[in-house]
Amino acid sequence: MIHNSLVELSERKNALLIIALFIAVAIVVYGSSLFNGFVSWDDPGLILGNAAIRNITPKNLAYIFTHFDPELYIPLTFFSYQLSYAIAGLTPFAFHATDLLLHTINALLVCWLLFHFTQSRSVSILLGLLFLIHPLNTEAVAWASARKDTLSSAFFLGSLVAYVHFMAQKKYSIYSWSLALFFLGLLSKVTVIGLPILLLFIDWWKGRKINVVTLIEKIPFFVLSIIFGIVALFGKVQVSAASTLAEKLIMAGRSTVFYLWKFILPVELSVLYPWNGSILIASPSFFVPMMIVVVFAAVVIWSLKKTRHLFFGAAFFAVPLIPSFLNIAKGGEVYMASDRYAYLPLLGVLLAIGFAAAFWLKSAKNSLEERTRERSLFVASAVILVASGFLSFTQAAVWRDSQTLYDHAMDVSPNAVAAYNNLAVLLRDEGRLDEAMTLLEKADAVRRRASTAVNIGSIKSMRGQYVEAVALYKKALTMDPKDPLAHFGLGIVHGKMGQLDEAIREYRAALAITPDHTASWINLAAVLLELKKTDEAIATFTHAADLDSLSPVAPYNIGIIMEEQSKFSEAEMWYKRALKADPLHIDALAHLSVTLLKEGKYGEALDAIHGTLKLDPDNILARDAFQNMLDRKIIEPVEDPFR
Repeated sequence: MIHNSLVELSERKNALLIIALFIAVAIVVYGSSLFNGFVSWDDPGLILGNAAIRNITPKNLAYIFTHFDPELYIPLTFFSYQLSYAIAGLTPFAFHATDLLLHTINALLVCWLLFHFTQSRSVSILLGLLFLIHPLNTEAVAWASARKDTLSSAFFLGSLVAYVHFMAQKKYSIYSWSLALFFLGLLSKVTVIGLPILLLFIDWWKGRKINVVTLIEKIPFFVLSIIFGIVALFGKVQVSAASTLAEKLIMAGRSTVFYLWKFILPVELSVLYPWNGSILIASPSFFVPMMIVVVFAAVVIWSLKKTRHLFFGAAFFAVPLIPSFLNIAKGGEVYMASDRYAYLPLLGVLLAIGFAAAFWLKSAKNSLEERTRERSLFVASAVILVASGFLSFTQAAVWRDSQTLYDHAMDVSPNAVAAYNNLAVLLRDEGRLDEAMTLLEKADAVRRRASTAVNIGSIKSMRGQYVEAVALYKKALTMDPKDPLAHFGLGIVHGKMGQLDEAIREYRAALAITPDHTASWINLAAVLLELKKTDEAIATFTHAADLDSLSPVAPYNIGIIMEEQSKFSEAEMWYKRALKADPLHIDALAHLSVTLLKEGKYGEALDAIHGTLKLDPDNILARDAFQNMLDRKIIEPVEDPFR
């Protein structure tokens, strides 16, 4: 009994040391990424501009469980964002720290699974560390919007661990944990959908008969997979329709070889791997990778004559990878791969390597040879881990900010049209129009896209070149008749040219394609107001305010209308709503002070005046309101307190 206690204590101490090692390595390699900012690649939509993550309320919870992202059903990921926001607001550090913690947990779970299957502690620790710091996984760690990958993987791996324990102990309470964790994984991201198939492979690998009992065990897992698979299809309709089944299958071969090659040589990694040519099996770019996959599959099947290990590892690579083959076309572009799609499939590669390494160590003829092999394994692993750590440290810096990310993407893939466009939009919004135009011209030279024409049109519009802007927006619509931003741009140009009926027509065309485009609703309301259609403008502004509670524009404009109509209590409500969205909205705060004064709410009015003049000491509205209070002897004469 004493001996067993000592063994248990020793094992616990070793486990703590391993955990401490993984945490230390994660901080050394990825610690600097904790100070990265958000980037404009999905972060604005999922985090920065997502009102549903700002508060944990019944309304927001209902929203995240009934909406896509817009493609994926990821309510639990959104809930994790809610927790991050509740802890630290929109501080990037909190989001990145959570992602790093999840990734470290995943690496430890991978280590545990490798140990269970290979029965080699040294091999499992070394490969677990490789999973932790492999450059291919950097995207999932350093990109805040990749939370869905790290979170779903944590539940996926946890479900596997629980299932393995269930097989050993035959306790259905542990089985329930496996099922529950799988359910949580599906709520985080549906790509873990293949887990039930892997459970059957585990049964097969362990020599368990695949009979009625084992199949009945898997029914709840398969039911969940089917339900979430159907739900996922609704979100992926547009993406799936953007490419044919044949194109998906042909690209799958190239993608598979790409991931395996990048595992071996993880250099020139990027957020974008575009493909701008045709997708034809006769092309060497696709025929050769497909033949490599076919040969590899044949070798894997042939290996079953000797061992189940290679087939088992290949299954753990292929099954989690298959869902990603649906995503080759997005936003009018075709992509070969994305680093984060290799996150879970790496487990299969590591399993195959782990089996081979463990066999090599165990096949030593004597203890001396075994120690020599262990030293060789350690030295080789140390070199690989140091190199991987350096590459991951460097790659994490690529995600520091949007400009760094897109500059790197363009260096790696000069044909990355999306990178040119996204960076051009950032520069345009900063007023750096010449630089933005240069990038857009490069993008147009690579490949003519509707998005590029739209962005060039927006710059022409900002420069007052309205005729050229109209021509570019119409050109975009010939390339993509369902581009809402082209209609939106035309609406802006027509409005500037005084062609208000045409502007209304274009804004409504944009909204027919994308009903939740808040900017189109706001601009439409502004044009209606200009045409003296006040009631319709108010209704339109109200709809925009309900669509986007983080924007102060619509509520502020409604406040102005209400103030002009002397509906001061309603104006007060809308100004406060605008300030809730943006507490530093000076105009809303100044108008609020005037409105409160007219309502006779002198204390609140004085607070609003103080708040306005603290931000803008020369604000005319607030100063007039303050002088009004002095003239009416509502407050005592004082020296100018705002200078």
